[in-house]
Amino acid sequence: MTHEYGLWAIPEGKDLITKKREISDDIRRNLRRTGTDSLRTDVPKQFYGIEVDKETLRIVSVHRSLDVDEEIPIHDNQNTIVIYPIDDDGIQRRWYYGRDRVEIEANDTVWAKIIKGKYHIHYHQDGKAKMRKSVWVGNLMDSSTHGTELLNDIFGMGSRDFSFPKSIYAVKDSLDSISDNPSSMYLDYFSGSGTTGHATIKLNREDGGNRKYILVEMGTYFNTVTKPRIQKVIYTDNWKNGQPQDKEGISQLFKYQVLESYEDALNNLFIASKVQDGLFQFSEEAQEEYLLNYMLDVETQDHLFNIQMFRNPFNYQLKVTENNELVPTKVDLVETFNYLIGLYVERIQRVGDIKFVEGKTREGVKTLIIWRNLETTSNEETEKRFRKIYDSVRSSEFDQIYINGDHHFDNMRTGEDTFKVKLIEETFFKQMFNISEL
Repeated sequence: MTHEYGLWAIPEGKDLITKKREISDDIRRNLRRTGTDSLRTDVPKQFYGIEVDKETLRIVSVHRSLDVDEEIPIHDNQNTIVIYPIDDDGIQRRWYYGRDRVEIEANDTVWAKIIKGKYHIHYHQDGKAKMRKSVWVGNLMDSSTHGTELLNDIFGMGSRDFSFPKSIYAVKDSLDSISDNPSSMYLDYFSGSGTTGHATIKLNREDGGNRKYILVEMGTYFNTVTKPRIQKVIYTDNWKNGQPQDKEGISQLFKYQVLESYEDALNNLFIASKVQDGLFQFSEEAQEEYLLNYMLDVETQDHLFNIQMFRNPFNYQLKVTENNELVPTKVDLVETFNYLIGLYVERIQRVGDIKFVEGKTREGVKTLIIWRNLETTSNEETEKRFRKIYDSVRSSEFDQIYINGDHHFDNMRTGEDTFKVKLIEETFFKQMFNISEL
């Protein structure tokens, strides 16, 4: 037997203990029955059509029940659709309610909705509130069946590189207990095999929610398990021995970012040759000690990184250690700078080798960033493109403008020590190597 533990944090000043532990017996699910006694032939009277307006999704009519051997009538109204209890595999089942009840509760506790482009009929039943138990048991909580075997289904036997994954249902129920908001954001600092992301996607699949997730992981299995698992369950949630069993995907965009490591930071410092030559007189340990305690603080000053990397910011490469070798890896300087200044991006447009990024900082400062390939773009062309996109009125709305390289833009002081037009290189250096706030 395995045990998992969950800790729910209660925001200060809010009485959420009862709300978070108290759950309801309410039932909200598809009106189409599944499981035993769910076929059309089991209860023929509960096989009938429910007509729905395509635009408003209102139930406009409940059709008569069909005999077991009776064919489904052709529906020729282009503004409505008739929904029968037929599952995704084409199996004719039956509704959970009879016709009379659906007619009474239509558009109230029985309603139509669209999930992944398909029309469904759902229902709701009120239940009694009850306290969620502190110990969860049952087959769905079994990490062997719904954790290990689930990964075997997704990746195929013997191809995974992760031990003891959690049950998808244990994590799913945990997320559902934390919040009933279909637009919640979940953060997992120790994402492991990616069960939290998988569970979030599973919840969205069930109710059409817009929940989001942030996963953080430093294990080497990120590229072999965590990331590909998320990619696979976006494509479909139904896998067997590494093969998809359908194409029931979910609309999704996810981004993953690799943070610069301590070693990568040292390997990419640009140090003047006269300083660098002196390091060869020391042992490897002494070199690192000298680098950290003296050289970074005194001798390097404005030479901690190669300023030339800003000449063509769209093709910058960082030396990253892979298998004990330094491998050039392309880095998105534009997005890195957005994070450094805390920019909420609102619009990006690129004209030739010039990119304009608009947004607001966390403090609400309206900002424009101009990136250029200085090897192919002149100051005259930059100003021409700028004036064409931003007339005098629009350009005056920006509180600050960043630009890489020397420029001909007129500058003005917006405060005692602040100019409106700022150099990206200078700001980048200060933000990357400012230790006064640490």
